[in-house]
Amino acid sequence: MFKEGDLADVFLRHLRAPFAPAKAPETRAAKPPRRRIFLTEHEIKKALTQGTSRLTIPKDAIVSPLAQDWLALKGIAVHRLEE
Repeated sequence: MFKEGDLADVFLRHLRAPFAPAKAPETRAAKPPRRRIFLTEHEIKKALTQGTSRLTIPKDAIVSPLAQDWLALKGIAVHRLEE
């Protein structure tokens, strides 16, 4: 027959069982994360001059969705540099 705390003990023992401590990960020399440029609508508006119809950006740059919409609205083509 279960006593007052026995049921809680059994329950907690079963909860802990699948969560065995993880093995230590292999140690390797970590690569530094790649730095990528993130372009917002504001930054693009500042960089473009009046009457520009083409924007040149680095190959791995990220253009925000709002900036992409603005570029499409203005009819500005985006050219990515090949490095």
